[in-house]
Amino acid sequence: MDKKGSFWTFSLEFYADPSVAGICVDLQDRHSSDVNILLFVLWCASRHRRLSPHELGRVVASVSGWQNEVVRPLRGVRRNLKQFALDLALESIVDLREAVKKQELEAERLQQSLMEAKFGEIGSPASDRAATASSNVELYATLVGQVFPTAYVIALVARLQAIRPN
Repeated sequence: MDKKGSFWTFSLEFYADPSVAGICVDLQDRHSSDVNILLFVLWCASRHRRLSPHELGRVVASVSGWQNEVVRPLRGVRRNLKQFALDLALESIVDLREAVKKQELEAERLQQSLMEAKFGEIGSPASDRAATASSNVELYATLVGQVFPTAYVIALVARLQAIRPN
């Protein structure tokens, strides 16, 4: 399966906290971010890697087509099916939604595999992982033209420290 320390393994562990998952989805829905890129910048920080604007720009550019043409459409279908399932109360719609959800998750896993293969070694060495995590997240916010809520950044850094203490 996935190797220990892989981006996907890190993401599953990091995202397992429901409050962190909620933050990630809110940043995605209201702050123009991609959860996989947000997780990537945190994974880099967990490995003591500080990203430059140029490096992060390359990562974002490399996956934007996949995000726009595969992941987001699957997410949209999944979310739309949720309302249909509620309105029509048909078990077959619930089953279809679950199948789409699995495909969306697989598309995200593939995106992460690509990111790790192409960019797993980018970034400059950094000693303070918490400061690096904050820096990487803030860099991503700037790249997408947003200011992420300070409480969110603090919570994300705290989660990183909880699952990967120095």
